[in-house]
Amino acid sequence: MSKKTKVSLILLLMVAFTVSFYCNAEASFDYADLTSDEAYKIIENIEFNEIQNPNYKGKFTSFSASESGCYAIGYKKDSRGQVLVFDSDGSFINGFSFKQYGSFYIELNNEYLTVYTVRGANAITVDLSGEVISVKSILDTDQSNDYWYKFQDKKQSVGENTYNASGVLKEYTKLIRTNTNGKQVVLYEADFFGKISSALPLACIIAFPIAAILVIIVIVRKAIAK
Repeated sequence: MSKKTKVSLILLLMVAFTVSFYCNAEASFDYADLTSDEAYKIIENIEFNEIQNPNYKGKFTSFSASESGCYAIGYKKDSRGQVLVFDSDGSFINGFSFKQYGSFYIELNNEYLTVYTVRGANAITVDLSGEVISVKSILDTDQSNDYWYKFQDKKQSVGENTYNASGVLKEYTKLIRTNTNGKQVVLYEADFFGKISSALPLACIIAFPIAAILVIIVIVRKAIAK
């Protein structure tokens, strides 16, 4: 191995360590390190790809924002998770797609996006160009279980801004940013069909017992009439 190669390898390892430390400095999950083969297999199985879908107007199930004001929304489409990232002015930066049958959550900082998969319990961190930075396994501990609840909140405070998502049954249709002066900006709002698809599960939940009661009433009346 030449001296130049050794120096390059040392620099690469230093960068990898710095990035790994940076990505986990604010994290509150308990992680288990994976071998390179295990990490590669996870990335290969989920088929992580870039997408261009800045005009999406459907519902979303997760969101996150960075201190710089960038924000991201996550949603499911068929058996794939989708994440769209925007800058503070609402301009599209990049989008990502990956195979995911269960729920997932996202966490955004100024340089990286982390996808947390509930099924499989993995944390996959990429830069905003789509380059995979790290893959870790989330341990099933009390600390990890507590941190999952963070993503159930419709309100997030990041830096000087507060982000509020509104919708039905954890399926959101609007994301609003409020600064310290109380000024509000609608960052994202679903179209008519997105709002309908968000409200449909709740409508079904309400309609089912009503329909069941009506059926029982009809059966009872028929039995009395006989």
